[in-house]
Amino acid sequence: MRQILVAVTFREFNGDVNSQIQQAFLDAVKKQTYTNYKLVVTNFREKFVKRELQKSGSPFEFHQSTKEEIWRSFTEVIANTFPHLEKRKHIILWTNADNIFQPNFFEEIINNFEPNTGGTSYPHMTYFSLEDFKNGYSIDTYHGNPIKSFCQLDPSYFVPDAIYIDGDIMADPSNHKLFVKHEIIGDYPGVAQTLMFAFFAPKLKNLIYKSKIANIQNVRMPNQTVRSKRPENQEKEKKISSERAKKLQHERHRNTLTLMKFCKAKRIPKRYWKITFFTHYIINNKFLQHKEYKVVGSFYQKIAYNIYLYFHAVRRLVLRVFTKFCKSLHIIKKEGICTNFYI
Repeated sequence: MRQILVAVTFREFNGDVNSQIQQAFLDAVKKQTYTNYKLVVTNFREKFVKRELQKSGSPFEFHQSTKEEIWRSFTEVIANTFPHLEKRKHIILWTNADNIFQPNFFEEIINNFEPNTGGTSYPHMTYFSLEDFKNGYSIDTYHGNPIKSFCQLDPSYFVPDAIYIDGDIMADPSNHKLFVKHEIIGDYPGVAQTLMFAFFAPKLKNLIYKSKIANIQNVRMPNQTVRSKRPENQEKEKKISSERAKKLQHERHRNTLTLMKFCKAKRIPKRYWKITFFTHYIINNKFLQHKEYKVVGSFYQKIAYNIYLYFHAVRRLVLRVFTKFCKSLHIIKKEGICTNFYI
């Protein structure tokens, strides 16, 4: 059976809210029913990461980045799995450390695995805090505002926070070289991190009916107010967000240009992507449609999934109109909308 190489990086373990979320991630990995896995961890400037990995009890490889000119490199996180790859022996799973997998997630990856494919489980069930996760209070917001489009419920249109791929694909020298050449860096890799990785797999699967992923938000925006009490000081947060705004904008601009260069090198048809002279942002949803995540399940589950997408398209449109109407009458103040709706 193939070994799952979990490519991940962590923030510093300093006892704050994000540290608690990362501990929950490590606990979820440890509880996996499929135990033939290894964490391949890339550390940049964060402290106490190796100590916590040792405490977790999960097998891991620790790579200390030597790059001093950049803060983080998504490309390096993935590339550190490449030396471990052997023919027909590995699957690469990239994930953020704020995801909590159901105990059978790794097992379902193996059960539904086919050579030369990849996949995810999407939509992720999103929670504002660990407390909300334990109480089952998922949120229906994105950065504090109602999601504008049902497209963000479909991985073919949006960006999953976890994706796996056959290790043999990335073991190919030409794919290896192409991936490493187009480096995605910084705290804001945007859509590039998932799209570049997924574009190497000819076929992608969605395991939403087999196992789910919970995502605990570890980024608090200044205007974000949802069900739970905010754990951080809002004034301090505003200051930090203001200081980082220019840096994040620069990173996003750079990474988007890198993604465009990657598309040209990968010979992805131009009709799937488009940039503007002024923003250089992806503005064509067809870009994301270049890859389709096919739902794994029965005939009825596949129908139910499409009904789910369109039901939420209508539901969120109504919520958006209702929220704007209430704000115009000063009935509510930028409140988030909560939901317990699951697939």
